[in-house]
Amino acid sequence: FCSFVRLFVRSFVRPFVRPLLRVFVCSFIHWFLCSFVRLFVRSFVRLFVRSFVRLFVGSCVRSFVRSFVRPFVRSSVHSSIRPFVRLFIRPFVRSFVRCFVCSFVLSFVGFCVRSFVCSSVRSFVHCFVCSFVRSFEAREPTPGPPRNTPRKNALGRTKPSVV
Repeated sequence: FCSFVRLFVRSFVRPFVRPLLRVFVCSFIHWFLCSFVRLFVRSFVRLFVRSFVRLFVGSCVRSFVRSFVRPFVRSSVHSSIRPFVRLFIRPFVRSFVRCFVCSFVLSFVGFCVRSFVCSSVRSFVHCFVCSFVRSFEAREPTPGPPRNTPRKNALGRTKPSVV
């Protein structure tokens, strides 16, 4: 009985179980490595992005406060409203007026192009094409009688057709 079991294990169980174990172990290792790499990348990227954003935004905010806000606050506290108008209101109004004027001019130009230029170009193209077609039709010779029908001579008699 022991020899039978040993033979059965050698001939059937080992060849059957070894590939399964290999597949299982390989898939487990693959899953483990993928999940580990995924978690590592996520945590590393999160930390890197957070530190970069904190550093970048912090430095930008600091430089903005140092170069713009502090002088503005100091000047507005110590003087009149003139710096506020010069630093904030004038650029805003200028950009708004530029934007409004540009959009108005562009819409007016677009309206003129759509209403006048397009219609005149269409009519010109239509006239040109029609005159070209008319001249082409005028040059086209009138078709003669079909070849297999008998032709008539000057007296009106039919003569045999030459093929």
